[in-house]
Amino acid sequence: MSITIKIVGGAVAETIDSAATNVVVTGGTITINPTDDLLYGTNYCIQIEAGAFTGSGGSPAIDDETTLNFSTPVPPIYAVTFTTDDTTGATLDGTASQNITHGEDTTAIEAREPTGYHFANWTFESAIYSTHNPLVIANVTADMDIVAGFAPNIYTWTFQPGNHGALNGGDPDVTMPATFAGNAPAPPAVTPIPGYTHAGWAQTIPATVGVDDQSF
Repeated sequence: MSITIKIVGGAVAETIDSAATNVVVTGGTITINPTDDLLYGTNYCIQIEAGAFTGSGGSPAIDDETTLNFSTPVPPIYAVTFTTDDTTGATLDGTASQNITHGEDTTAIEAREPTGYHFANWTFESAIYSTHNPLVIANVTADMDIVAGFAPNIYTWTFQPGNHGALNGGDPDVTMPATFAGNAPAPPAVTPIPGYTHAGWAQTIPATVGVDDQSF
């Protein structure tokens, strides 16, 4: 014998055998646990075949849409907030605070890096959530605080020995990674050929790393 859960005036959501394990009879109470979650904000009814349950009063059929009808609650709305990390000058293009109905998607938001930085990832609860940029979060089911993270660019500094010397570790040039806004890497030692001294580099080495690759 079967139990049918259906949308009032609409389609059948599920048909369950009255002897199935997700139908529990306790005294005069029958608990039905659908296999799949029901839809939010929807009117349902339960229809039961005659003889599905035994008891002193028998088990007549319930085949209408009013005797055992109920409504599921409206879907919850979640707050999804997008922010940037502590990188100065970083911005977001899109709506930073969004109220999203359960199961729906956010609108797209894009992280924009300041000069000398690049977008790294989005994090949620301190863990990497996504590297997509712009980002759309699909099927939202909870409040979320999403943070856009950025990292400084790493440029290449090239030191050249010129015509009258050699650089320690050079072949003949020496290249070094230089992280934007960080301290300048120490230049390699210079060994002049006999009769020459090292008078300095072709251009002044800055104390901190700026934008773009550099040659000295």
